[in-house]
Amino acid sequence: MKKLIKIYLIAAIAIGTIFLQENTYAIQEVYKKQDRQQIVNIGILYDGDSYLNEKRFNDIRSELDSLLSPGYDLRYENILTADWKQESIAENAEKMLHDQEVDMVIPLGYLSASYINSLENIAKPVVMPFVFNKTAVSKITEDLQVFHKLVGYKKLTVVGNKDLITGELEDGLKEQFAKINYIKYSGDVDELINAVSPDAGAVYMLPLLNTDEQGFEKFVSHLVSQKLPSFSYSGKQEVLKGVLASYRYTEDSSKPARQVAVAVQDVLLGETPSGSSSGYIPESSLVINMETAGKIGFSPDWNTRLYAKLVNYDDCSGNTLSLKAVINDAMTKNLDIKAKQHDLNAVLRDKHIAISQYFPGLNFNTGYSKLDEDRAKLPIGLYPEHSMNYKFTLKQVIFSDKLNANYDIKKSKTELTQAEKRELELNTASHAAITYISLLKLKSAVDIQKDFVDNTKSNLELAKARNVIGYSGPEDLYRWQSQIALNQRKLINAKAGLNAAKIALNNVLNRPQDDMFRLQEVELTDNVLITGKINILEHLDTPQKLNGFAGFLVKEALHNSPELKQLDKDIKIKKREMKSFFREFYVPEISIQGEFNHDYHRDFENSISPLLKDKTMQVGVYATLPVFNGGQKYFKYKKAKEELLELQTKREIAEKKLEELVRTHLEKAISSYFNINLTNKAKESAKKTFELVRNHYKTGTATIVELIDAQNNLLNAELKQRNTRYNFIIDLIWVQRAIGIVDFSRCDEKWDEWLDKLQVFIRPQKENIDNNGMIKL
Repeated sequence: MKKLIKIYLIAAIAIGTIFLQENTYAIQEVYKKQDRQQIVNIGILYDGDSYLNEKRFNDIRSELDSLLSPGYDLRYENILTADWKQESIAENAEKMLHDQEVDMVIPLGYLSASYINSLENIAKPVVMPFVFNKTAVSKITEDLQVFHKLVGYKKLTVVGNKDLITGELEDGLKEQFAKINYIKYSGDVDELINAVSPDAGAVYMLPLLNTDEQGFEKFVSHLVSQKLPSFSYSGKQEVLKGVLASYRYTEDSSKPARQVAVAVQDVLLGETPSGSSSGYIPESSLVINMETAGKIGFSPDWNTRLYAKLVNYDDCSGNTLSLKAVINDAMTKNLDIKAKQHDLNAVLRDKHIAISQYFPGLNFNTGYSKLDEDRAKLPIGLYPEHSMNYKFTLKQVIFSDKLNANYDIKKSKTELTQAEKRELELNTASHAAITYISLLKLKSAVDIQKDFVDNTKSNLELAKARNVIGYSGPEDLYRWQSQIALNQRKLINAKAGLNAAKIALNNVLNRPQDDMFRLQEVELTDNVLITGKINILEHLDTPQKLNGFAGFLVKEALHNSPELKQLDKDIKIKKREMKSFFREFYVPEISIQGEFNHDYHRDFENSISPLLKDKTMQVGVYATLPVFNGGQKYFKYKKAKEELLELQTKREIAEKKLEELVRTHLEKAISSYFNINLTNKAKESAKKTFELVRNHYKTGTATIVELIDAQNNLLNAELKQRNTRYNFIIDLIWVQRAIGIVDFSRCDEKWDEWLDKLQVFIRPQKENIDNNGMIKL
């Protein structure tokens, strides 16, 4: 029995060993298969030599390698280029389709794709980025309707490659439109230019396939010079080269290539059956070249400007404004500052008036007098009946405390007015800077709202496709149409806010209020900002450093504050008034006075000669001291003393408020800075969520409510992400205003000294640190 058990055990071990060996071999084979990449030979077809070939191929190859390289070894060894002739195009296509070494074909040309698309049986997968087949008629019809709505043409000319303008195309368009003039392009640009006369009307451009870049631009320039509106079938890239408009817009240049890569992946995974497949469906969105529009004298209406993509246009013309230029113009051109300068000039004249009272005063009087008859007849001859005289009076003040006080006060008022002007300059400059940053925020909001409207339009297209498939009913279409109207209303409001802010900035800068200008983006390294001079985070990464940095800024604020300087001057003036009032009790005014009088004509009633000479002169030194005026001097002194105490209290209050202002704005700036990174993360998460929900909506596994929520979350996240950065800059400007330095670029000559003071101030000293590790200020 024991021998039998041993035999069973030995047999079981042997069978187990064999089983493990076989499974180990099988597992190894699986791993080998997983590690082995599947070789895929992709054939590329070109219609002919073109400047577009290399870029199209590189874009698609990059996306294919990026998407499929982990599991596939993609090879592009089979490339055939035709000579723009149907015979060679057909020959290359047939050769590629029947080549056993080619697994998949990608025709990178309309003619090659059209030929393959015309075949009934296609032996291998074909992914066509550029298709011109029966669906082209419906696309062109839609284009022409948009084109007509845009420019209202009465006459239409269609130009395009001769192989694209077929009888099928002409018959298809004839059902929708009246007579159309067709010009078939054979490769000669000059011939095409001669064929398009000035009375061609509106020009619709099908692809001009066998044209180089210079030839295309030459033809477009001809259309512009003839002021002919043009519309491109191909899309945005041709609009950027001067065509007026197109109804195909793709912001991301890699998107068509990415869609082709996804289509190739679908074929390799077996999700698309063998046969032709279109890899790229362009977005339907009107795009207009505003530079071309200006050259041909065309101006889109407000509604068109609202929903269209405008290229070569930034909603304005004129010079580009930077933050530095705005601050400089605000401080030199603002009307309030100019008015304050005139006020300062007037106060300077008051000081000159006060100085002039120290110089001698000379008065001249002349006159005629007639005496009554009784006194004129007196025999002593004292009083002439008729007399004419002139008199000079000279006065020179030797000492007067009132004059001294007046001069001191006028001098202090000049310094006071200079401080008021400086306060106005800082307020105006900071207001202009914040208005400028707010403009950037509003412009950013407009851009985001535009993208939001475009996303909603794309979602409407998705809803149409879902409706056809049966994933949803027409209620989704109505909801997206309503959402588009709502988004466009928000876009209108955003644009109105942007325009209002531009008017406000023009007013601050004393520019014509309808003047247009471009906005230069503001970076944190801008030397106008404190962050352009120092790495502010070095002084904020610990509570100890923050407290020290805040203390330094408070010290700078107290030193630079024009508000405190005004109070200091008011206090100085009040002290001088008190001193003058007190001296009135015992200090007289001392002056020298002289007088010369000449009676150059006297007529006496009697014949007795006059006893008095006709010329008199006197000189004297006088001291004047008011003795009593009802106690007025005492009460004036007591009033001035109370006013001085009030001013001193106000200054103490102003110091505390200024310190509070600096610390509060610094805290806000810190909060804004750290929010930048958080809002970036929130935006990326919202973007991923939106793309995920949109894909689920496309496949029918997400509802319209979920997609709208994801889209709204993305909008809010993008607005917060951009606004947080601008809010940080605004908080920095408030900090700079609080410390009295709005423009740090003006401090270059003193910057090293400023930094040295900062380092000395915040350098931790053991005796200056309290029990909580905070610097004692």
